[in-house]
Amino acid sequence: MAVSEVTLIDRFGRLGFDLYRKARGIHNSPVKANRIRKSIGKEKPTEKSCK
Repeated sequence: MAVSEVTLIDRFGRLGFDLYRKARGIHNSPVKANRIRKSIGKEKPTEKSCK
């Protein structure tokens, strides 16, 4: 369901403006390529989960 920018701003204020832009890939924050890893995950699929 598409929601207009005006609707989001009316409902959420500044947050609505940010949500609208981020949902459309419009974001001016710099990319941080070398961040410190917070956690490491490891998964092992089972036969049941692959069906």
